[in-house]
Amino acid sequence: NFLPPVKAKEPAKIPAPEIKAENLAPAKISEDKAVPAPVIPDIKQESEQEAEAEEDTDEEAEERERQAEIKKQEQEYLREANAVVITPRGKKYHYKDCRTVRGKYTRLTIVQALKKGYKPCGVCTPPAKPVTEAPNLDFETY
Repeated sequence: NFLPPVKAKEPAKIPAPEIKAENLAPAKISEDKAVPAPVIPDIKQESEQEAEAEEDTDEEAEERERQAEIKKQEQEYLREANAVVITPRGKKYHYKDCRTVRGKYTRLTIVQALKKGYKPCGVCTPPAKPVTEAPNLDFETY
């Protein structure tokens, strides 16, 4: 089970490009055409622009994060604002902390309570229609 040694192939030789004298001669510039000066990049200005772009990106990310938090708070507000309870024998829906709610109760949304034929309580006065909009929660804390 001995295999004979394999002879490695030599790498293919790639010919070098041919250098011609006309490629080395300086370009001819006519007297009537102006040659623009080469543009040398301002490294300091470029790095300042990059820093500003990164700063904008950080600010944009913070703003997106802040907006996401506001949306989350609005959703929580709407969930709680539309949460009501009904009692086994009652015909009205209430806020959970209503003084008329005693004993067992079932938690549901205003929409569900309305569909089941319940009316809002006159004591705790929950909304007669579902709350669809949160108050402006976009404010800065100082």
